Amino acid sequence: MRFAVTAPPVTTVVGQDSFSRNVTGAWGRADLGGGWTGGSAAADVIDGAGRIAVSAAGSTKMRLATLSASNLDTVQRVCLESLPTGGGIYLAPVVRNTTAGEYRAKVRILATGVVSVSLVSVVGGTEAEIASPAVVSGPTYAAGSKLAVRLQATGTNPTTVRAKVWLDGADEPVEWQRSVTDSTAALQVPGAVGVWTYLSASAVAPVVVRVDDLMVTRLGQ
Repeated sequence: MRFAVTAPPVTTVVGQDSFSRNVTGAWGRADLGGGWTGGSAAADVIDGAGRIAVSAAGSTKMRLATLSASNLDTVQRVCLESLPTGGGIYLAPVVRNTTAGEYRAKVRILATGVVSVSLVSVVGGTEAEIASPAVVSGPTYAAGSKLAVRLQATGTNPTTVRAKVWLDGADEPVEWQRSVTDSTAALQVPGAVGVWTYLSASAVAPVVVRVDDLMVTRLGQ
């Protein structure tokens, strides 16, 4: 008797960055996936991480602009050099980024160390929440520790967008903490990946964000 064998899904690493270089005013070129765009005086690479200094009411986006695909899984580790004040800070891996918009997994870290994650679409600069915030269970966040953030977008019309967050060194959660299907027309196309940050307008001090160990995998052919 013969049994049908289903081949495992094809996966290809298309982006990777260990940030093992020194760059001032930008993030330079990733190990795989091209060069980072969005550099400014607030960005640099040092001590094995891409750094962004974010001021109150300020946002920054760093992108691997030439890395474009529809079905992507991206994992990165993020760290704050100090806890935010005021309304907290948002860190968001980005997929499907084009001139029209993008999907984001918005990780919010409060001054108390409470961490939550939501999913949003952005079109024409207007953000729409497509999956409401969920508090990430486990220890509260402490400055200097790392969070692993995973964001995945697959399919078109609709796209399945899902995300999970966990403390680096702990086991990755089996279940996605946020998952939704979305058919926003402008986002049913291939796009770039990156990371977006925003610090609350009520913050009284800037926060330095560190990003490292980026891995981007294309799912399927």
